[in-house]
Amino acid sequence: MDKNVIIAPVGPYMDELFVGIREFPTKKVILISHDDFMDKALDTKKNLEKFKIPTEIKSIKGNLWEETFKAVSEIKNAEKDSNLLINVSTGDRDNRCAATSAAFVNGIRAFGVDDKGLMMLPVLKFNYYNMITEKKMQILRLLNNPNCCASLEDLSKKSKMLPH
Repeated sequence: MDKNVIIAPVGPYMDELFVGIREFPTKKVILISHDDFMDKALDTKKNLEKFKIPTEIKSIKGNLWEETFKAVSEIKNAEKDSNLLINVSTGDRDNRCAATSAAFVNGIRAFGVDDKGLMMLPVLKFNYYNMITEKKMQILRLLNNPNCCASLEDLSKKSKMLPH
């Protein structure tokens, strides 16, 4: 049986992490922690060491949503040969939402824990990068530049999309 890498946001409900570990054979845990919860992340890592479960802490700073998405994407790339699961029940309300959204966007299986036990969330595979054509991506890059364009005509010229 393949073992899993469990990703979990750190927050006030870290006991929920152990429910997931009990249900899914676990080879490693990766905790995503904002500075506010770093002490809790370190305590959780210490507790997991008792069970000989290797644990990494991915520290995030700044915007919780952006940094969670970035962290999950980096973990997915680094652990591409592993079976990934995200336990979305361990964090506070904002962490839970960010982790759930990051799971959906990256096509990673996620689960929650409540009084009734473990509940698998649906896997929604979004690949936004394939949905946007290269030409549309070029326009988005141009628009992202604060000195982009003074007019739509200017945008048309820079994007080489002149009106017919």
